[in-house]
Amino acid sequence: MKISIFIDYDNLTPQQKNLGIKGVVQKVLLLDDFATSKTRGECTIRLYGGWYEGEGLTASAEMLIAEIGDSFPTILSAKGEMTIRLSTQAELAYSMSETPREHLFGTYRKKQFPYNIRCTSPTTLGCCDNACPLVVLKNFLRKRKCPNEGCNIDISQFLYRNEQKLVDTMLTCDILYSHKVFPNGHVYVVSSDDDILPAVNTLSARGMQVVRVHTKPTSNQLYGNNTCQHTERSIA
Repeated sequence: MKISIFIDYDNLTPQQKNLGIKGVVQKVLLLDDFATSKTRGECTIRLYGGWYEGEGLTASAEMLIAEIGDSFPTILSAKGEMTIRLSTQAELAYSMSETPREHLFGTYRKKQFPYNIRCTSPTTLGCCDNACPLVVLKNFLRKRKCPNEGCNIDISQFLYRNEQKLVDTMLTCDILYSHKVFPNGHVYVVSSDDDILPAVNTLSARGMQVVRVHTKPTSNQLYGNNTCQHTERSIA
């Protein structure tokens, strides 16, 4: 018996992260009763996130590496005709499963401020104070630079956010590749992100037993009422 668990780590809630990887995986494994009389099996876990900032590991990646080293390999339990003992390994997804030696760097990077942002003038919202800081903010967004004379700070230098890149595509490729490696295995995809649904549905159409595990409460109509062959569960 072979179980593969793909976890979109940033899709976990803070409470779920506090359980630790082993705690989250154990909750996933107890969602279903496996139709098997086997009492032993294997479970592999891959965690997806922006693990590289440039070519260096992020602080989050380093913490998870330490947690994996402390917690795995281990034996976890699943339910069948009898309790199933699973020899369980975990790893961070630095590369695609099909090309494990080719690490994907720069998966956590700075994204500059989006230039299609618009804002309403404070006066149209009832603000009559000419010294209102929102007026300064509006001018800053409109001019894309500091409105004060002599200040050369550009908006792209001042406003940005960090984001993951390539991670969703890597997860999608690995989900599809699992059919080639373990065509009779069980696959769990832990994420409420609908971007992974095409890969989940494709794998299900190929005959694999696929479960998408929601990490957050959702009003998505696909949840609990989908016409696809895959199963949906929740640890929210």
